[in-house]
Amino acid sequence: MNTSNDERLLNRQEAAAFLGERGYRVAVASLNKWACIGGGPRFRKFGRRPLYAPSDLIAWAEARTSPSVGSVTEAEVLRAMGRATRTSGN
Repeated sequence: MNTSNDERLLNRQEAAAFLGERGYRVAVASLNKWACIGGGPRFRKFGRRPLYAPSDLIAWAEARTSPSVGSVTEAEVLRAMGRATRTSGN
């Protein structure tokens, strides 16, 4: 986690609002689920409370965001290329 000493950690509700304010709409329920099964943003715990660093939230959202495309067809080609790269890299 890339948490600087002065970066305020966010609870799960604040994390969802933080992402939503930046155009990445995420439900609190989705963050709950991803915390259990994986695939969500990195977090740390303070007792039982999950805490998210804003820098980790942005890094996670950007990693899940496709590059800018000009058409649906271009997006599908990029997605297919990504799948081909992941399967051929084994």
